Amino acid sequence: PESSPVAGKLVVEAHFPRSAMVILLTRNNDLLVPRGGTTLLTGDVLLILADHESLEKVRSIVGLNTPKTVS
Repeated sequence: PESSPVAGKLVVEAHFPRSAMVILLTRNNDLLVPRGGTTLLTGDVLLILADHESLEKVRSIVGLNTPKTVS
């Protein structure tokens, strides 16, 4: 979201759970494979792989409140 607490932080600074991995980042119609040193910007769309137990923690970190899962 626009007001995400991770905007402006490096991926490594977001402190995602160990069981979660940022797989892909979409920025300005470009697809990027992020690394720990990638800065997350407002408007970035993240594809995150996480187990079910970590999902709520990930959503909290990025500032999302409603569940959105793929089965």
